[in-house]
Amino acid sequence: MLRELHEELGIPADYGASHGLPRFDEPDELVEVGLNLVGRMQRLTPLAASRWQEMSAAAAADGVRLLLVSGFRSVDYQARLIRKKLNAGQT
Repeated sequence: MLRELHEELGIPADYGASHGLPRFDEPDELVEVGLNLVGRMQRLTPLAASRWQEMSAAAAADGVRLLLVSGFRSVDYQARLIRKKLNAGQT
């Protein structure tokens, strides 16, 4: 599946390996952790969600408000984002 998707999107077959990127399976469970900057609900794995909440609480105790920019993206969602950019003429 990924090989065909990478080919469709113009991603070199060796992109992950050549950049030292690990491959991860999509998680079985995700937890909603709040809205991002544009009001879209973000989801994280349970461990990441727990750590995000701890970090946010610690920052708030110091008077700092952390803003969530992005969370988990499925392969399908990321592919839609790439297609949208390609269709708009972006590389």
